[in-house]
Amino acid sequence: MRWAAFLLVALLGLLLRLPQLGARPMHTDEAVNAYIVGQLLAGESYTYDPLDRHGPTLAALALQLAIIQGAKTFSDLTESELRLTSVLAGTVTILLFGAAVEMFGFAPCLIGALLFACAPLPVYYDRHFIHESILAAPTFGLIVAGWRACTRHSAGQAVLAAVCAALVLASKETAVLHFFALTAAAFA
Repeated sequence: MRWAAFLLVALLGLLLRLPQLGARPMHTDEAVNAYIVGQLLAGESYTYDPLDRHGPTLAALALQLAIIQGAKTFSDLTESELRLTSVLAGTVTILLFGAAVEMFGFAPCLIGALLFACAPLPVYYDRHFIHESILAAPTFGLIVAGWRACTRHSAGQAVLAAVCAALVLASKETAVLHFFALTAAAFA
């Protein structure tokens, strides 16, 4: 029953995020990210530049979705195809509330999932081809898996937490701030 409730909320969030993804032009950050995906489609390698770019996670995920959707060159990419990456990341974040029930309880997690699914800011940012949605999902995954690793003494959950931490770090340099805040919270 728990997962059915969270799947319905995630479906609601997906339905709010999907309509008219290509109806507006991309802003500069989105266009730069799209150009990077276009370079990857052309066979060029990703070069991380900490002064000018974020990590490769967004481009790597978008590349896979673009290939699945049939894109072969930069000109084949559409706003909708690229923004789908962030939409799916936001939907995964909604589902992660279901995984956090053991930590926070069913009602608080369901309310949190509903708020994240429907609130203007998450919906707005999840409809842009930017790194923030890609950063939020593994950060929440790190919290849940890290808590489970500590409370259950589970090596599998520790590995999952490490994978989430790696995704957070590979998404944006500001991950360091997340790690600092999570460490402070753990000590508190």
